[in-house]
Amino acid sequence: MQTEATAQAIARFRAEAGDYARQFGFGGYTLREVSVNTDGGAPMPEPRFRVAMAAAKVGDGESLPVEAGKGSVTATVAGSIQLK
Repeated sequence: MQTEATAQAIARFRAEAGDYARQFGFGGYTLREVSVNTDGGAPMPEPRFRVAMAAAKVGDGESLPVEAGKGSVTATVAGSIQLK
């Protein structure tokens, strides 16, 4: 899922860079700098008192309840281009 999000973000960056080059009357662009950042949807850290409370509710030998769910992944691509 993270790889797909990253690929989509890179494709969008490239498409927009090409559009900007054409709008300014250039035939293309050269990539100068690029930064790719992803957030794999890792859970947010919980305050220690919540963790302690959750641990207190679970007795010895009991399993923690687990539910299926959805996560989110974000990918951000930022960079600079040189029009040519």
